[in-house]
Amino acid sequence: MSGISALGSGLAGIQTGLKRLREDAHDIATANIKERPHDAGGPTDTPPAGHDLTDLARPLVGLIEDRTQVAVSAQVIKTADEVLGTLIDIKA
Repeated sequence: MSGISALGSGLAGIQTGLKRLREDAHDIATANIKERPHDAGGPTDTPPAGHDLTDLARPLVGLIEDRTQVAVSAQVIKTADEVLGTLIDIKA
């Protein structure tokens, strides 16, 4: 893989990670999870029927994946930059 294509791959990875991060953050912000009323006879931290806390699990895990993708892609760019710098030093 050449340094230039590695830079492009790294940039694409960062863009994809940030796009997914925005989507996951939106899913979390718009989740419709409500507590049961205190007089419903159940624990107040349990969602009512039809709502599931696992609806939040996917975007929360997604945030971690997105962060990892951006970090790894940034490392690809850093490594490609170092390789290009070394190649330029060798040719100069």
